[in-house]
Amino acid sequence: MSRTPLSMPTSYDFRPHPPTRRWRPLALIGGVVALAMLAGSAGHAWLGTTTAVSGDERVRVDYARVVRSGAQQTLHVSVRGESGKVVKLILSGPLLRESTVEGVEPVPQASLGEGKALLLHLPDTGSEPRRIVVTLRSQAVGQLSGTLRAGPGSVVRLNTYRYP
Repeated sequence: MSRTPLSMPTSYDFRPHPPTRRWRPLALIGGVVALAMLAGSAGHAWLGTTTAVSGDERVRVDYARVVRSGAQQTLHVSVRGESGKVVKLILSGPLLRESTVEGVEPVPQASLGEGKALLLHLPDTGSEPRRIVVTLRSQAVGQLSGTLRAGPGSVVRLNTYRYP
């Protein structure tokens, strides 16, 4: 480029820098895929809803792996227990500590705060599994994990990610 005093440059190079062109399509494709997965349009992919089952298959939980911060998260819990006995279900971990329990349906026989955990006494339902829906809400952002326990061999670990 040649410049003369008090004049504009005489030529410009309008070609984009070659490395700049390479990452733009990849960033666009990655952004579209991430948004589709977060929006749930990717179906039951690894970011969708999932089912966690305990080792002895007594406890089963259906929940969403990815939840928006401030939105409700619903845990659909099914517990098999001995007929005629009350089942004690313990919810613990950062998922519970960082969340507000907005509802438990149907209402358990008893619910106790046990240290940093919640203890629910589920009534006898005969030979049918006991079903309970726990509704949580949290303003936390990031990965949260929790544990549901109905006995020594009946442990279910949950992992969710909350995005802003």
